[in-house]
Amino acid sequence: RKLSGHAMRCLGEIAAITTLDDNKTPLPEPAMMVLAKLFSNVMQLLTQMVPPAAVCRLATDGPEEGQEFVHALCTFLTQFLSNHMSVVLMSESNVMVLAASMRYLVEITKADDKDLFSTCLDFWHEFTKDLYRRKLGRAPALWNAAPPAVKNQLEPSNSGGVIGKLLHALRCVVISKMVMPEEILIEKEEETGEIIQRVKTHDTELSALYET
Repeated sequence: RKLSGHAMRCLGEIAAITTLDDNKTPLPEPAMMVLAKLFSNVMQLLTQMVPPAAVCRLATDGPEEGQEFVHALCTFLTQFLSNHMSVVLMSESNVMVLAASMRYLVEITKADDKDLFSTCLDFWHEFTKDLYRRKLGRAPALWNAAPPAVKNQLEPSNSGGVIGKLLHALRCVVISKMVMPEEILIEKEEETGEIIQRVKTHDTELSALYET
């Protein structure tokens, strides 16, 4: 069995669903259980198809079909974890599923693709902000409702936990992709002897991602 890019795009649409209707009726518990099973099954199948270490290469140097698959995968993972993190945190058995999904996101963040990087950066910004709020005692209710064993794995200071390892890898990726600052070049005109200051800018689009 394989997950095609089309199937992954459909899964992304499902992950974007957060209410039953226009009145914003919350999803009932049976639906949340189905989502939890869906996410677990998708991640199990995904790890059999494409190991995390191969995703970055597939996104950058793979065929068009492979690149489209990684884009759809990025959308699915960021949408699901942004909208349904409570589903993932319900059970200790989901901790490894969460770890696997985030390993894929770290690898996707490495890809030399500005759209992927922007999507991942938006997700990481919100995720790490929730971690900081949790440290201050202002975490969203879904974090506080997690079982104690899950909370321990999600503790950033726990270097052996899921989040501790993840944040170390993420820091390395983000630092490696940081934009170089502007360079001030001082030049002297040969004919007039006038000193001229030139500013050399680097990737302005990438700089904008960090500024937002």
